[in-house]
Amino acid sequence: PAQLRAVEYLRAVAAAYPLRRIYVGGHSKGGNLAMYAAVNVGIEVRERIRRVFNHDGPGFCDGTMATLAYREMRDRIDTYVPESSIVGVLLEHDTNYRVVKSEVKGLAQHDPLYWQVKGADFEYAAERTAFGVRTEAIADHFINAFSPERKRLFAEALFTVLEATEQQTISGIVANKGKSIKNALRAGVDSIEHGFYMDDWCFDWMKEHNVFFVPTLAAPYWIKHNYPELIDEWNIPLDEYPRRCINQISKWKNQYDELKNDPHLSHTLSHEYGSGIMDAI
Repeated sequence: PAQLRAVEYLRAVAAAYPLRRIYVGGHSKGGNLAMYAAVNVGIEVRERIRRVFNHDGPGFCDGTMATLAYREMRDRIDTYVPESSIVGVLLEHDTNYRVVKSEVKGLAQHDPLYWQVKGADFEYAAERTAFGVRTEAIADHFINAFSPERKRLFAEALFTVLEATEQQTISGIVANKGKSIKNALRAGVDSIEHGFYMDDWCFDWMKEHNVFFVPTLAAPYWIKHNYPELIDEWNIPLDEYPRRCINQISKWKNQYDELKNDPHLSHTLSHEYGSGIMDAI
């Protein structure tokens, strides 16, 4: 429904400004809608479209990319994905994207506020990270095994979660965990992973509505216990979290030593309550 409404909106805008050139764009789900609308709006409006900007939006599952209309639009579609993009390489997607550098890592790169800018343009990377390439390969492996109907259901589920949590992007869900979890539960999801920021209300609702809770910190144990063959096959880093903790603790210790032993380190007392006490400590 959102894609059809996007087409209607683009037609309405084109009709309201019949002499104007048209630029279409969006981020995440909006990027998908921008591409879909541009391809399906009709030839008269399509000829007026100068560029389509897709910022880390997912692909399609309905054969859109195989259509003549898409091939006509392809050279006018500018797709940007961060180095570790996950969302932008889901489903059927084109490979003519540009890779943008980001300040953060992993899934958080989906948030364009962290994308690097240089002058009047993005700052680009030569290639995607190993994490991004590996994640894309895993996603493609599973999604390509789906039937067309299951691909459609997967795409609908992805956008349903975004709408149910009242967020426009995956990063919005991550940034508003508590509220997003409750909205997702009310919308009818049948499982919650990780479970950070869940409270008694969430657990009571899940118990009443038979919603599964998957505490992902237990995943390494069960993978090693039940599916040891997958560890090498998928290069699963079972020691990733402990290793991160050890490295972070080491960095904190080094930082502590540097600050403590820096003879040139100084500070100025603020006028806030308790600043004298903290200075004495």
